[in-house]
Amino acid sequence: MAQISIIIPVYNAEKYIRRCLDSVLRQSFQDYRVILVNDGSIDASLALCREYCDRDPRFIVLDKKNGGAASARNLGLDWDAANDPGQWLCFLDIDDYIHERYLQLLLSAALENHAKISMCSYVSTTKDCLDPLETDAKAVCIATETVWCERQIYCTVPVVKLFARDLWRGIRFPEGIIHEDEFTLYRVLFQCETIAFLDLPLYGYYQTETSVMRGAWTPRHMTEPDGLQAQLEFFQQNGYARAAAYTAKIYLLSLDNNYQRCDAAGKQYAEYAGKLKKRLAVELRRYRKLSGITLRREPWVFTDAYPIRTLPYKAWRRLRGK
Repeated sequence: MAQISIIIPVYNAEKYIRRCLDSVLRQSFQDYRVILVNDGSIDASLALCREYCDRDPRFIVLDKKNGGAASARNLGLDWDAANDPGQWLCFLDIDDYIHERYLQLLLSAALENHAKISMCSYVSTTKDCLDPLETDAKAVCIATETVWCERQIYCTVPVVKLFARDLWRGIRFPEGIIHEDEFTLYRVLFQCETIAFLDLPLYGYYQTETSVMRGAWTPRHMTEPDGLQAQLEFFQQNGYARAAAYTAKIYLLSLDNNYQRCDAAGKQYAEYAGKLKKRLAVELRRYRKLSGITLRREPWVFTDAYPIRTLPYKAWRRLRGK
């Protein structure tokens, strides 16, 4: 039984596999196993995964039909749970890579702070390796709600974290959608009162040109505000006032951003643009006070939601020279 399981979805990643998996092999902490889930790749990815499995018995490859990153992570979670799982697990994206002390430092942070989740920062990079650490910063234990509101960019993705295995009992990623992380990570994180945060860039994030998040708007992107709405309802129901206020603002801005992108995408999405605009107007009335969004600070939200009502305001701004 390995102490840490590392789950890595793989899809058409022959350009990145060696960089990613070599960074795992270089780990100073060696008591791990790697669950590679080939998600129906049509390039040399599966053969490369099997090469690493032949080289090192800690590497396991699972092969499945293409179903997306969520289904690949779910298969990895299910296989790990059924095959003598260790106490800890983490996720790694195949086009990214980790510092050689990633596992060691995250595990130490969790154990020293008696935490079930430890988290580090990341660096966006085009280089093939991370810079040497300039300092050995000490992990600090932070309330989960504080981490959510102050470091949310780290919270809603499955990477840059080490999890106690039991936190994932009964939780899986919704399949067949994008923005699946928005529906999932808050349910894991808020099982814990605190998180051990290590402010060191131990994770190398590399966003490829083919990333789904960079593509043109399609109706699939409407799952982002749906996920944020689910978070908001959870925080309100469970008394997380600060997280609710923070998420309410992100939710409204997400609706507005999706409306603008949808509207700009062309007439074929006119029906969706109308629905998003109506939803923005309704939710702005519902959550404006909670979110702190004001006409002065975010006038574009009100202009998109209530174009007629904001005409006098725009005229006033022109007269004021603003």
